[in-house]
This record gives sequence, C-alpha cells and structure tokens, in this order.
Amino acid sequence: MIVTTQKPLDEILDSISPYSNILIAGCDGCTQPPRGLREAKTLSQLLELGGRLRDKNFIFKVITVVKQCDSFLAA
Repeated sequence: MIVTTQKPLDEILDSISPYSNILIAGCDGCTQPPRGLREAKTLSQLLELGGRLRDKNFIFKVITVVKQCDSFLAA
C-alpha cells in the first residue's frame, strides 16, 4: 500500500517556480491525494493562485491515469 501526504503549497510553489508549464497527474485508482481529476484540478487552481501572488504565470495541464503505481500501465 502506498501512502502519500501532500506537501505544503509553499514548498510545491518553490519547487515549480523555475518552470512555466506544469503537469499535474491525478490517479483514478488511488485512495490517496490527489485522487482523481477533481482533486488534481483543485490543486492546479490553488497553485495558480499562489503563483499569481508570486508574480508567476504557470500553465497547468491536468490529467488522470488509471493507476500510477502499476508499472505495466505507467510504462
């Protein structure tokens, strides 16, 4: 079982600040955040707002995959 915890938004913003195009991949088969498309979109909106406060213009692409932890499907 894979257990995840979301990092604080400030920490995520610090790590993506050198980039402008960001991919957020949610997992449809997961019970851990970011679970599906709705949570992945919510995260992108929060990061977009945080980026605006830092004068950053991020472009987000939000997708979901069936199961990120399955190496057969993710390869």
